[in-house]
Amino acid sequence: MNNFNHFAERLESGARKALPYGLLIVLLLLNSVPMPFIAGGQVKAPFFLMGIYYWSIYRPTLIPPWMAFAAGLAADFIGGLPLGFSAASYVLAQWLVTDQRRFLMGQSFAMIWFGFLVLTVFISLIQWLIFAVINFALTPLKPIFFSLLFGQALFPLICVCVHWTHRMLPTPARVLEPR
Repeated sequence: MNNFNHFAERLESGARKALPYGLLIVLLLLNSVPMPFIAGGQVKAPFFLMGIYYWSIYRPTLIPPWMAFAAGLAADFIGGLPLGFSAASYVLAQWLVTDQRRFLMGQSFAMIWFGFLVLTVFISLIQWLIFAVINFALTPLKPIFFSLLFGQALFPLICVCVHWTHRMLPTPARVLEPR
């Protein structure tokens, strides 16, 4: 009976650890699906960027840079973008958020939300510039603007889902620093 309890505990712990990765896969897939927009076009929300943003603040070890890069390559492949386009953006976003992690940790949700707005504007403009250089032409900013609005509108809902998975994770072991 003791072996069964140990197996059940390990199974539960493994399932809890896999939950955020499952949600990240769903966000990655949603990231590549264009959503119909009221104005007649289609908009893609930065779903995976929301996951990277959240985890880079609250559990930065959950998504290492190589995983953000690999997910970006998968997003590029799924979305038909040049390979490395999203990958570089995700790694840059993760680096920027991790760099500001100490500041963001103690902030209110409104400030976290504003930080996500700043990040998505920055990453979107960088992507727009790279795409313009690749195509030798400037693309319209209107779809980017509506994508930013859509992403900001969905951020609280996605944040609740990601926060729920965060609460399901086992608490990380504290590492004592030598004095």
